[in-house]
Amino acid sequence: MRNQIIFVTIFVALFSAIYICYNGGQAVQSYSPRSSLTVVLDAGHGGIDVGAVGKNGTLESDLNLKYCKTLKSMMEEYGMNVVMTREDEGGLYSEYKNGFKMEDMRKRREIVQNANPDVVISIHMNKFAVSSSRGAQVFYDDEMQSGKELAMVMQQVFIDNLPYARKEAKMADLYMLKCVSSPSVLIECGYLSNVEEEALLQQQDYINNLCYCILASVLAVIEG
Repeated sequence: MRNQIIFVTIFVALFSAIYICYNGGQAVQSYSPRSSLTVVLDAGHGGIDVGAVGKNGTLESDLNLKYCKTLKSMMEEYGMNVVMTREDEGGLYSEYKNGFKMEDMRKRREIVQNANPDVVISIHMNKFAVSSSRGAQVFYDDEMQSGKELAMVMQQVFIDNLPYARKEAKMADLYMLKCVSSPSVLIECGYLSNVEEEALLQQQDYINNLCYCILASVLAVIEG
């Protein structure tokens, strides 16, 4: 992993620039990547597959898409080429039948591979039987060192800038982390099973803040 001091310096500068750029509603600073980065944003679930459902009826599939659209807008302002696996409320399967989920996942993988991305980010919301569980967490495939590095950096950025972020990134055996060799992470943005966090996850300020963290982490690791 990169030298910690170098990373902190890069991150503070990038995060400050990003925050100033967006917090006031107008771009007052700009940043141009050294090269054009291609990022795939994967909004988990969609269509009949709504994913987790919050205590107050919030659908994970809707929130996943909202976060991805916010992040897409931010990344494009920073000169990145962004590819979305889905851009509306529908799923990626032809019809709801046995095996629809695998069809959906295969189409997502096809989009990822065709994009030849520098980074893959899959966005999800979590749910757990214990309603007190909360906090954003990043997952990576343990066989992909580049994904692990990005996940570790991103989780630390979450810890430093988001309330209740989980203590560490974790490895996971997940389909979307195995599509390409490029750095790939899956982010569980928070727990819909926690009533307070369900409300927090829908607040635009929180959405912006979490997406700033993702963007700054990508810039620090990939462009740093």
